[in-house]
Amino acid sequence: MNSTGPFVSAALFCQAVIHEKDEHLSVMRILDTITIHATEANPVPLPIVVQSDAFISFKSGGFVGEKPLTIEFVNEQNIARKPAQTFPALKFNGGEHGANVIIKLNVEIHDEGLYYLNVILGEDLMTRVPLKVVIKRLKESHTGSVS
Repeated sequence: MNSTGPFVSAALFCQAVIHEKDEHLSVMRILDTITIHATEANPVPLPIVVQSDAFISFKSGGFVGEKPLTIEFVNEQNIARKPAQTFPALKFNGGEHGANVIIKLNVEIHDEGLYYLNVILGEDLMTRVPLKVVIKRLKESHTGSVS
C-alpha cells in the first residue's frame, strides 16, 4: 500500500453530483445496486445501457505532482465491459489538497451480476467500486371484473 499518497477520499456510483455555487459538491442518491424490472410479457432486452455518474475524490497526502487517472468498467471475471478511459493528469499539491472527478457513465450490461469500476492512478489500482445489477422478474397479475 502507498503510505505517502495520493489517497482515495471517496469513490462511488450515484445518480448525480451537483457543483454548488459555494464550490461544494453534493452527491445525490448513492447507488450500489441497480434493479431492472421485467415480466414475461415485457422481458428485459439485453444488453441494456445503464447511465450513472461516478464520483472519485483524492487527497494528496505527502505526494506532490501529477498522475493520470484511468477507469475500467469490468465484470466479476475482470473482463472489460467498456474500453478503459484515461483522463488528463490530476494535479496534487500535497497535504489536504486533492482532486475531484465526476464521470458520466453509459455502460452496456449483458448480464445481471456484480460489476466493478477499477480506479487506477498512474500505475496503481487505487480501489474497485462495486455495482450490482439485478433483474427482478415480476409475476404478472391478471385482474378482471365480473358483471
